[in-house]
Amino acid sequence: MIEEVGTIVSVTQEHGVQNIWVETAIKTTCSSCQAQTNCGTSVVAKAFSPKKQSIKLPYEHAVVIGQKVKLGVPEEALLSASLQVYLLPLLGLILGSSLASYVMPFLALESELWVVLTGFIMAGVVFLLIRNKLAEANNLQYCPTLIEVYPNPVETISVKNL
Repeated sequence: MIEEVGTIVSVTQEHGVQNIWVETAIKTTCSSCQAQTNCGTSVVAKAFSPKKQSIKLPYEHAVVIGQKVKLGVPEEALLSASLQVYLLPLLGLILGSSLASYVMPFLALESELWVVLTGFIMAGVVFLLIRNKLAEANNLQYCPTLIEVYPNPVETISVKNL
C-alpha cells in the first residue's frame, strides 16, 4: 500500500452523506536530489508541477478542518494503471504503424508519413480509450482510500514562573 498524509480542508454534506475534502502536497523526487541546483529537470518540475491536490472522500465521523489523515492506494492498482497508460498506447503505436506499412501500398500511399501518422493516431485512440476506462465512476480500485484519521492535536500553553 502506498500511503500519503493529507490535511482536511473542507467538510460537506451531500444527499445525507458527509464528505471530507483532503488536500495533499505533491512531492517530486527532485526535492531530495543533491544535483537539483545544476539540473534543468528540477527547474521544470518546480515550475510546472501543481503544489497541492484535493480529493473528496466519504466519512461519517466528526472531524475538524486542519486534521491530518492517512490515505492509501494499493500498489497493484497503481502498477496496473501505469502499465495500461504507458504500455498499451506504445503497443497501439507499433501495431498501427505495422498495419499501415502493410495496407498503405495497396492504397497507393507510398510515403512513410502515412505510416507514422497512422501509428500516432492509433496510439492516441488507445490512450483515450484507456483514460475513459480508468475514469469511470465504478473503477474504485484506483481511488485512494482513507486508512486513518489522526486525532486532532489540542494545543496547550504552559506558563512557568521564572
